Amino acid sequence: VINVGESFDGEDDLVYTVQWKDTGEYLDSDNYEVSVTASKIYRTQAEITVASHSFTENYEEGKVYKDNALDVTDLPEGHYFEGKATTSIKGDPNAVTTVPNEFDVNDVKIYNSEGEDVTANFKITPVFGTITVIPVQ
Repeated sequence: VINVGESFDGEDDLVYTVQWKDTGEYLDSDNYEVSVTASKIYRTQAEITVASHSFTENYEEGKVYKDNALDVTDLPEGHYFEGKATTSIKGDPNAVTTVPNEFDVNDVKIYNSEGEDVTANFKITPVFGTITVIPVQ
């Protein structure tokens, strides 16, 4: 066997497609009598880390401090993601202000090279950076 695919038939039954190595033909070919023994298949989600940026800036009157960019580690080749950090602060002219640069992990979406949403295949570990604003001395 060189290829085993799986999908759901819409009624929560797992459907298998099996390709034979020697002939390249599929299991549903007329050349074979097929019998299936039920078994359990367990799928483990691939683990990735999504991190927001950290930065420190000096306070400026009226400025809003934010960095929406996220970085992802261990994303498979050909995959891409969408998501952004959502924290923004104005800072305090009299005291150091430090807050986590947060994002909602449920808003992060992972897509394969065909553009299909495959987020459910991944366990996402969030890492929040920090935004620090330092008052003018």
